[in-house]
Amino acid sequence: MRLLERSIWKNGRYWMSLNKRRSPPTRSASLEQATARQLSECVEHTPTLVYSEEIVAQNCTTVQRALQSISSLDAEVAFAVKACYSLPVLRIIADRGLGAEVISELEFRLARGAGFSDGRIVCNGAGRSDACLSLAAKCSWLTTFDSPADFDRFCSMASDHDLPKLGIRVPAGRCRPTKLGVSLNPTTLRAWFGTTRHKPAPIVALHTHFGDREVSAARYIAALREMRRAANVVERTLGTTIAAVDIGGGICESGEASVDAYDLFRGIGRACAQYLPGVKLVLEPGRFIVGDAGFLATTVLDVKVRAGRVDVIVDAGTNLLIPVASAKYRLVFPPGPANGEGVRLDVVDGITNPRNVIVRGAYLSTIPGRGDRLVLGSCGAYTTSMASFWVYDVPPVLLYRSDGHLEVALSRRRLLRARRLLLGV
Repeated sequence: MRLLERSIWKNGRYWMSLNKRRSPPTRSASLEQATARQLSECVEHTPTLVYSEEIVAQNCTTVQRALQSISSLDAEVAFAVKACYSLPVLRIIADRGLGAEVISELEFRLARGAGFSDGRIVCNGAGRSDACLSLAAKCSWLTTFDSPADFDRFCSMASDHDLPKLGIRVPAGRCRPTKLGVSLNPTTLRAWFGTTRHKPAPIVALHTHFGDREVSAARYIAALREMRRAANVVERTLGTTIAAVDIGGGICESGEASVDAYDLFRGIGRACAQYLPGVKLVLEPGRFIVGDAGFLATTVLDVKVRAGRVDVIVDAGTNLLIPVASAKYRLVFPPGPANGEGVRLDVVDGITNPRNVIVRGAYLSTIPGRGDRLVLGSCGAYTTSMASFWVYDVPPVLLYRSDGHLEVALSRRRLLRARRLLLGV
C-alpha cells in the first residue's frame, strides 16, 4: 500500500508525497481497494467524487485489445458521453484513442471540448434539435436516425461535401418494443428513406441499443445475427450496402462480467466478424469505462440501530447517487470481513423518502460511528451527468492521477457560483 505522508495545495492540485514501495496492481479489483484506502486518508472534505485515471485507462485498454486481437475485424469504440460529463475524465478517454457517442448539442460540445476529433464522433438519438443535427452534419462520422422527421431536417441542412455516414436504428436484441427504432417493413423503409426522398447520401449503417448492465456477450451475439437479417432487408429495399453496424452499449462494469471482460468484448467482435464479415463494428461502452473508476468519499453523520436493522446516514446524497435499479453502488472502504460475517447495514442519505437507499446489505466488522470516513465504489457512471442541486449541493470532483496526484476537476467554489446563478442563493 502506498502510504500518504503529506499533502499540500499548489497550482490547482493536491501534491502528495507517497511511499513508492508498492508495485501497481495489475487488475482493477486490487487497484480499487488500494485507491479506496488511499482516498479515505487524503480527501479532506466530503462528500467528494473522485475518478481514478488508472482504472479508466485500464478499462479503455481492455476493450481495445480485445477487439484488436481479431485481425479480420474493423471496430470503433465510441464512449457514451452521457455516462460522464467530467471534462478531465473525457480527456483521458480521448487520449486513449476512443471515439465518442453523443445524442445532443450539449454532448457534442463536451466531446469536442474534451478533444475527441470530429471524425471520431457518432451521433444517435431521437427528436434532436436543429443545432444538434447541424453539428452532426459537420462533425460526426456516423449519424443514425429514428424517424423520417429527423432525417428530413438533417437533409435540409446538410451540404453535399464531407457528409457523415448515415444509418437507421432498428430493433434487435429480443427486447420489447420501445420508443426507439424504425420498422423494417419494406414499404415503410422506402417511404421514409428511399430514393424518391431528397437525401444527401444513402443509408449505409444500422444501429440498435438494448443492453442494460449485460454480464455476457450472449445478447450481443444474438443481436448481431438479427442485424445480419436486418441488413439484408435494408440492402434489398433501399439498394444500398451496409458498411457499419452499431450495437450500442449497456455493458456491465468490468468486475460484474460473468466471464473475463476481455473475453466478453472478444466474443462480440468474433460474432461480428462471423455474421457480418467486412462490416465495421461500433460499440458504445459508457458504464464499463467509467463505472468502477468513480469513488465517493463520504462521512457518517448518524447511525440508527433498531429491530435488527442498521442504517448508516452519510453526507452523500441521492441527488448524485441516483437510486435507480441499474445503479449498484458499493461500500468498498472499510473492507468487509474476509469470512463474510459481520454487521449487515444499509448506507442511506437523510432525504425523507424511504426508497432512497444508496447501498443495501453491506457488511462491516463493526458498526461505524459518527465522523467515520467511508468510500463508496461504482460511482463513476451517470453521476456527474445526472447530479442536481436537489436537497444537497452537488459535490466537487477530483481526478486521482496515475502518478499519485489529486487534481481538481470541479471545485466547490465553482459549484457554489453555479448554485447562486441557478437558484439565487
